[in-house]
Amino acid sequence: MQPRTSQIATQVAAMAMSFAVGLLLGPRLCAPPPAEIEAPAPCPKAQTRIVERCPEEPPPAPTKPAPAKPVKPSRARPVKSDPHLPASPPPTSAEDRQRLLAWARDQSISLQGCTRDPGITYRLSVTLTLDESRSINDVSLNAGPDALNESLRRCLETRIADWTLPDDLAPAHRRLVFGLTL
Repeated sequence: MQPRTSQIATQVAAMAMSFAVGLLLGPRLCAPPPAEIEAPAPCPKAQTRIVERCPEEPPPAPTKPAPAKPVKPSRARPVKSDPHLPASPPPTSAEDRQRLLAWARDQSISLQGCTRDPGITYRLSVTLTLDESRSINDVSLNAGPDALNESLRRCLETRIADWTLPDDLAPAHRRLVFGLTL
């Protein structure tokens, strides 16, 4: 609907609802009061009462306090300490980071062989998990709102898992995360 037509339709609906409410509630709210209203009954006069007996006095307070229980000395509970975390690896230097990103960019040429829909740009977050020998152990793709079909996802994961790190690159962490645009 166009905005002007929508506005007119809303106004007509509001007017129709106000007429309906007036027709339903009008006779009740605008009707004259009934003629046969009885006068309220007169209130009875208050009677005075005489109290013949006073209330009992409260018992006297005990003068001797009760003996206190002996207090045991409290012992502080030992504070539980959290287990120590393993030492984190040193941060990746800016130069190594640039070299890793350049390596990923160069390797992404191998992903061109995966068939995908023409005209669609895919933005991926790739997480690589490395094992002790620096080979790729696990590949995780996150495509965000751009859904990958299953065959394209399998093709990309298989081709990325075949990548090998060059010997001169030594990442400090076992997980590498980077973005790709295909």
